[in-house]
Amino acid sequence: MKAEQINHEKIWIDYGKMIMKIAHNMNEKYNKPFDELLSEGVLGVLTKLPKFDPDRGASMCTYIYRCAYFKMLDYCIKPQREIPTEVYTSDEDKNPFIQKETKPNWLQSFLSELTEEAQHLIKIVFESPEELYHAIKPTRPIRSKNALRDYMIDVHDWKSNDVDQVFKEVAQCL
Repeated sequence: MKAEQINHEKIWIDYGKMIMKIAHNMNEKYNKPFDELLSEGVLGVLTKLPKFDPDRGASMCTYIYRCAYFKMLDYCIKPQREIPTEVYTSDEDKNPFIQKETKPNWLQSFLSELTEEAQHLIKIVFESPEELYHAIKPTRPIRSKNALRDYMIDVHDWKSNDVDQVFKEVAQCL
């Protein structure tokens, strides 16, 4: 569909209630702000609508539903970056090369007790690469452990015995 053929007002009249319903459901499920979800859904539709091709088999309704749904889902499950709101009291605070004393927190003390391999595993879990992020299910810890184990073996070339040993080490520290 060409950009000049798109009538945004008609799209909103025909499919606006559907997009609002998706936002409402996502609001209930993920406890995210309705307005933000609605904005994400509309943005998803507006950016993908020019790429709509009726010859590919999907109806306009299905296409709009998917665009809105998946854009809202991305908003719900992907971590949002916080905008830094730091206040600098002096030029010394602005300089990132000045070493500042950091207070030890529970994570730093926990990591100091682990071997380098275990620290690497914890770092992988916290940073969650895309392929691992979708495999981990918080409600199914056994599946998550297996997904993490397979990821470490396949991607990082660890041996299965090494992964099992590191899992045991982390479990003992916890």
